Amino acid sequence: MRLQQQELEKEIVRRNRELTALGSVAAALSRSPELGDMLQGALDAVLEALELEAGAIYLLDEKRHELTFKTSRGVPTGAQEHCRDSDLWARWASRVVQSGDAEIMDDTCDQPESMREEAREAGLETIVGVPLRAKGVTLGVMELATSQPRPFEEEDLQLLATIGNQIGVATQNATLVEQVEQRLGDLNKLYRVAADIVSTLDLNEVLRSIVDTAQEVIPTADKAMIHLLDEETGLLVPRVPSDPEPDPLRRASMHVGEGIAGLVSQERKTIYVPDIREDPRYLDLGSDIQSLLVAPLLIEEKLVGTLTVDSTQANAFDRDNERMLTMLASQAAVAIENAQLYERLRESEERYRAYVENVPDAIWETDAKNRFTYWSPQIENLTGYAPQELLGQTPYERLIHPDDVKEFSNRIQQTVEEERQEYTLTHRAFHRDGTILQLETSIRAVRHDAGSIVKFQGVLRDVSERVRLQTQLLHSEKMAALGRLGASIAHEINNPLQSVQNCLTLLGEELQDRQRPDKLNQYLGVVGSEIERISAIVSRMRSFYRPEHGGVQPTSLHAVLASVLGLAGKQLQHSDVAIERELAEELPIIEANPDHLKQVFLNLVLNAIDAMPEGGTLRISTAQDRVEAARDERLLPAVRVEFSDTGEGMPPEILSRIFEPFFTTRQEGTGLGLSISYGIIESHNGRISATSQVGVGTTFTILLPVEQA
Repeated sequence: MRLQQQELEKEIVRRNRELTALGSVAAALSRSPELGDMLQGALDAVLEALELEAGAIYLLDEKRHELTFKTSRGVPTGAQEHCRDSDLWARWASRVVQSGDAEIMDDTCDQPESMREEAREAGLETIVGVPLRAKGVTLGVMELATSQPRPFEEEDLQLLATIGNQIGVATQNATLVEQVEQRLGDLNKLYRVAADIVSTLDLNEVLRSIVDTAQEVIPTADKAMIHLLDEETGLLVPRVPSDPEPDPLRRASMHVGEGIAGLVSQERKTIYVPDIREDPRYLDLGSDIQSLLVAPLLIEEKLVGTLTVDSTQANAFDRDNERMLTMLASQAAVAIENAQLYERLRESEERYRAYVENVPDAIWETDAKNRFTYWSPQIENLTGYAPQELLGQTPYERLIHPDDVKEFSNRIQQTVEEERQEYTLTHRAFHRDGTILQLETSIRAVRHDAGSIVKFQGVLRDVSERVRLQTQLLHSEKMAALGRLGASIAHEINNPLQSVQNCLTLLGEELQDRQRPDKLNQYLGVVGSEIERISAIVSRMRSFYRPEHGGVQPTSLHAVLASVLGLAGKQLQHSDVAIERELAEELPIIEANPDHLKQVFLNLVLNAIDAMPEGGTLRISTAQDRVEAARDERLLPAVRVEFSDTGEGMPPEILSRIFEPFFTTRQEGTGLGLSISYGIIESHNGRISATSQVGVGTTFTILLPVEQA
């Protein structure tokens, strides 16, 4: 009986030791989302839990198919050099990878005598190598060592195998997070590109922006240039080289199929030449270029030209550079095409009288009662209606969407009352086939000398693509916000994942052992609650990044704020930013687009976090207020929301420019967040303003009318 009691106590001690070790490793893995910090913490936890003196971790490099040293602890200086030079420790790690199982080096095991001698010279008697595995794949090796002879029993090896799997899964998750962050970084760069190149329709400025961006997103490029296809001659003509004195290659035009750029144009695919000295397709014109990467500028199957980056070094680019240049070229082609179209449109407008029948926009004229008296032929291309079908009708009968009739009518009346000469209005309309068009109507009132209106003239153009790009721009800012939240969200998800992994490990052990119902229920309960926690995190993200549903609708400002704070909660916690709420008890429901307000509020919260790098307080308050009407001086019922941080503050010269497009003080910023926020609030007939004091903080104040006029 006493022997059984001793055995039971021994088993309890062993189990406690195992649980303590697993718990310590789990805690270490959850402390940091960074792979290096996570591995160092895990190694420290294992060494302390198992009372070992030294250790090292290697990971398999998938590209080079070899082990790479990541971290170590307690290894003498000379042995650290062995680690990094792939000597004793690395060779033992390779042995573990080959066998796929834990390997022990001591006097009782079979291993080369030379390796035992090296170990003794390093002051080590026992070394055990443990594979780090996830989903059946070996990701690396953890080696543990002690200067004293120490036997590792079967239970010890099982525990180390479990820890190895634990670290392997965490390593895989952290690697995936790093890959996601890298992809998000690439996407953010491309979204900034889109913002830059669509900010102007001047072709030269667009081309310059593309060239500058190519060198920014591919840092190994020395120079960049664009060849545009001249449709009349069939030549690829160089435009806007990135150096003021281009060499002969960058001045040369070429035919499609001639040289690397010509071959890219012919084959419609990106081509990378690692070393032009070994490629017979390259046209040697005395250039110092050694490697180049060329992507086609395509809109569907239409060739616009080519985008090239080059380097005076051989093998300067990789597959990631190739992918980035191809994606950039895809966006650049659209921008170039749009700029070229705009140039042609501008020339057409200058020759309006001579070429009125050929411009892509539809020209119209009405009498003083808004009945159409003239339509140019282009109206049929835009809407499907022939000019004669519209003559004698008003715009409201076929060319204005029913939901936009009131707004259009009010604006026309406003033009008349204010005696404005011109007005531009964007509205929707139904095409003859039933599809919805986004149109822009430019209206000009023609008056008698006495001031009375004789007729209206105008131009109708299809801006569906522009509206789509504006929507894309709003979405890109959402993705930029995701990039800023990415690390904290990944960390927030990783914590419950680790808990689930630990519980599943303990559940497996329990099923193989005593199968106690209370323990099984306990572990399953933890797994269920952690999965619900992950589901809640994902739900918060989806509610912010889902496609917009509808437009203006009854909206609770407090509900929008709660959603945003829930989404940014982990980021606020990690940044040591406390939230103080001063919310009005009876705040009226307002007419607004809740998705757009979420974007504005999240941007202000993230900016406040950036302004408080050492932590601080963000105070959010709401109250009832009044706002001046957009069209007159009437004061309308409104709600006010303020975001006040205790951050670094801004000097007056920066504060005066914060709502300007592309103005930013952050190196990684796009300069669009506050500009887009300003536009959103203005579109709600509201007001947004800011006050700031250096060293004290910044306050953003938003006024939103309760009802939209």
